[in-house]
Amino acid sequence: MHDCYDWLKDIWLPLLTGGGSVVVGAVAIWVARRSHRLAEQVRKDEKKRDDAAALERYRDQLFRTVEPAVTALLELRAQFATDLRANRSPDRSAVARVLSRLNVIDAIASDDDRRMVHAVIDAFEEAADTKNPAVLHNVLGGLALSLPRLLSEDRNIDELVETTRKIVATSR
Repeated sequence: MHDCYDWLKDIWLPLLTGGGSVVVGAVAIWVARRSHRLAEQVRKDEKKRDDAAALERYRDQLFRTVEPAVTALLELRAQFATDLRANRSPDRSAVARVLSRLNVIDAIASDDDRRMVHAVIDAFEEAADTKNPAVLHNVLGGLALSLPRLLSEDRNIDELVETTRKIVATSR
């Protein structure tokens, strides 16, 4: 019995302990890898949700600023037409209102959208500099139609900027 106990103590017990440790270690590694993959997937999903929420907030802010700017452009166009018929000079506060609305859009616009806003502001100022009532009237209408295209999901900013830059030239 003594030899069997020594043999068990010297060989089988360390073998079982070592083998058990290897199995427990392998299971721990497998669990850790699965947990890491799951954590990565959760982070990716959270990033997607955060990006979608940020885009939604941006779209909402853009809508809230574009709509009043378009309204101000159309009001200025209507007022300008009325002032021309009545042979009065245009109201400067209406021009300032349009520029302030466009500057608000510029403040919240992303870098890509900001190019379009700058093109709108430049076209508005260029049309005002012509001192030609017909050009200003046409440009105000064109800008009121092109500015809401910023809200479109499938917009092409380069095309919008190019079209906006040509509005004054085509209105002459």
